[in-house]
Amino acid sequence: MDFAAMYESNIINIVLISVYSPGPDIIGYKDGGTRVTARYLPAASVTDPENGVDWSSATVSPSYEWAIGARAGTPSDPVFSGSSTASVSDIAAVSTLVLQITFTDADVGDTVAITMPTDTYFDLVDNGDDTADITVKASLVGESGTKTVTVTGTDDCGHTTTQNIVITVTNTPPQITNLVASVTTSEDVPTEILITTYTCSDNSLVSSASITETPANSPPFFITKLTGGATDEYGIYVRSQANTANGVFNYNTQMSYVVTVTCDDNIETVTDTITVYPSHRIRHQLSTTFHVNFVLLKYTTGTTVNVSVNAVNGSVIFTADLTDADGDTINASITTFPTPSPFQILDSGQILVIGSLADYVHTGYDIFVHVQDAKNAGVSRTLSVVVVDINTPPEFTNMDNTITVDEGTASGVSLFTVMTTDIDADSLTLSWAELTSGTAYFDLNSTTGIVTTSTLIDYEAIIADGSSSLPFIFEVVLSDGQASATSTLTVSINNLNEQLNFSSSVYRADVVEWTAVGTTLVDPGFSIIDADTTDTYVYTMDCGTTYNGYFQMGTDNTITVTSLYKLDNGLPITVTCSVTAVDSGGNSDTTSLIITISYDNNFTPTFSNTNYVFAVDPAAVADTSIGTVAATDDDLVSYATFSYSLDQTALNATYFKIDGSSGEISTLVSMSTCACSGSTFSFPVLATDTGGLVGTSTVHITVTQTTTTAPFTDRYKTFFDDTRNLVWFSILMILLAVTLIVTLFVCMKYICMSPTNCKMPCTGGSRRYNGRPRYERGYSPPRQEVRQRPRKAELVSVRRPPGDKHHWQYDQARF
Repeated sequence: MDFAAMYESNIINIVLISVYSPGPDIIGYKDGGTRVTARYLPAASVTDPENGVDWSSATVSPSYEWAIGARAGTPSDPVFSGSSTASVSDIAAVSTLVLQITFTDADVGDTVAITMPTDTYFDLVDNGDDTADITVKASLVGESGTKTVTVTGTDDCGHTTTQNIVITVTNTPPQITNLVASVTTSEDVPTEILITTYTCSDNSLVSSASITETPANSPPFFITKLTGGATDEYGIYVRSQANTANGVFNYNTQMSYVVTVTCDDNIETVTDTITVYPSHRIRHQLSTTFHVNFVLLKYTTGTTVNVSVNAVNGSVIFTADLTDADGDTINASITTFPTPSPFQILDSGQILVIGSLADYVHTGYDIFVHVQDAKNAGVSRTLSVVVVDINTPPEFTNMDNTITVDEGTASGVSLFTVMTTDIDADSLTLSWAELTSGTAYFDLNSTTGIVTTSTLIDYEAIIADGSSSLPFIFEVVLSDGQASATSTLTVSINNLNEQLNFSSSVYRADVVEWTAVGTTLVDPGFSIIDADTTDTYVYTMDCGTTYNGYFQMGTDNTITVTSLYKLDNGLPITVTCSVTAVDSGGNSDTTSLIITISYDNNFTPTFSNTNYVFAVDPAAVADTSIGTVAATDDDLVSYATFSYSLDQTALNATYFKIDGSSGEISTLVSMSTCACSGSTFSFPVLATDTGGLVGTSTVHITVTQTTTTAPFTDRYKTFFDDTRNLVWFSILMILLAVTLIVTLFVCMKYICMSPTNCKMPCTGGSRRYNGRPRYERGYSPPRQEVRQRPRKAELVSVRRPPGDKHHWQYDQARF
């Protein structure tokens, strides 16, 4: 056997074993006669050539002999287990763990080396324990979508298994920051003016901003472009309205515009809004009467005052100078935008703060002051109030939201980024509290807002935990140190159908040949490893075209015999079948089932003759060969061997013996001692196989008579002196006697049927037969008239007078 070639082709594992036994030689090992006896060396010659230790000097008492047996088996391939998909954020740092993979090997002692071709974005680190980590190798900024890497597990025998891992790179959306909620601009815009700035940024450094306005104007009143400051700082500008044909602000018809800002990183977009309030251009409203009395509000149109957010209730923020030349009573009132507002005006012109400015969300107001007297409809002026030091609560821009996480997602994978904004550009912090548990599985970065997995997501483990309730609902709190906002984030777990694996690469079953059709084999004990603990499986079995007709797997996963399997017909003692299990999700795994068929004792040894006839000289001494019997057994291998024996219990003594293996019969004692000259001994000869089945035949041994008539006087042997002639002549005479008896019976049965006197031509004699005619013994003569033929003249015997005619003469026509 070329072990080297077999090793190179990975057919078997070669194991070299050395054993020392002092004193006697190491004995060979042989199992059932089917394996070559192991080679051995005398103990005295065994040395250790590598280390120079001479084992022959070793002693032990008592000495021991050892038999070593080794079986060479087919090695198993490594088996990949775990998830073949993963996801990672595009902002994940280098060396971030993406996924841990595992290979298993059914061969005891085998270790699996895991490798991966060089990849631009990912590295593989073999942990040396049949696991390996896939980590981020280079920045993923600007990358998105799926990327595939191929990992290979190689065991100690060089067997390999390859698995593709699909990694999804998730994009982090761009961000809009520093965008105020509202801004006021002049109603008159003779030249382009900048009204506010904001930042449109993305970690990929690829972003662009655009705006739309509601209601729309053509051309638009507002444009956005880089300010020329920071690389991602944009400004919102009001275009010049010098050309009135292109449209101008008109406070009386449109008091505000909503500007929607869009930030795009070429993968995702985010939006935010700002409200722009054009300030009212105050015009004098002249009396429609000819009265000369009029009211003057003495401050310039568009006057602006700053008010601290901490102004107490009743504080005067501005005093309007109200005069009337006629001395009429002046009535003052205000309206504000937006509403409601914490301001009030007295007839004296004092504008007061009522309540607390901190309770209102707006940072600026337009106060429209209206005055009139009893004769004049009055005039109006606008006062702009800017609330300083007010803290605007921070806001979420992408909440409330729901995200879905696939089962099998590794620890440290970015899932979602909580987006926020704050007009005051305060430093913001995020925190969360579980509403239905889940903080053990996910983390929230308090500053970046990135939600990541804190452990491998295992749906079945979460369900088994019992303390978790799906989906996970988190209450997220955003704080700027003074005010806060609250929202919710719902995380759903996508229960994937995971790969199943047989716990062993080989299973075994045993059956005896000739087992009846329909017999169920002992359960091989198929075992599945599957993270989906409640999954169900459908098994199929393929034993190849030749053997599918002998064994079949039913829908209940039991294996039954479908045809008689006969080793005696030359079929092999093992059949290897491929068994496949498929789960409810369509995942499958295949293992091998080796069915071993053992021999059964189906056939009884059969002798070639039913009788064996031998002769022996009466002067034969002990151990004289007489003859040989032969039997055969149609069983193969295990039960094909048998032994011969003689049953001489019917004899008065034991005279003969037989070689148990060759079937040679010989004398046990000297024939001269038995005084049996001329005797024939008949007794059974038995052939017993190893299964206990016995075949028999009969042996006839004739001891011939003495061939001398007197001492020292010889004579020629006659025909019957030859014992062999005597034997076959005796058998011939027996056969002739049987033939004669049969012939006589036939003559009596069919020739002498009914006459009273029946002449026996077959014997040459005659006899009387007192019987009834044939028709009286059940024979019915024909009904039609039969013409009588003339009778022949009776021949008269010369030696004996004829008898009475009516006793024996018959109408010959009836014969």
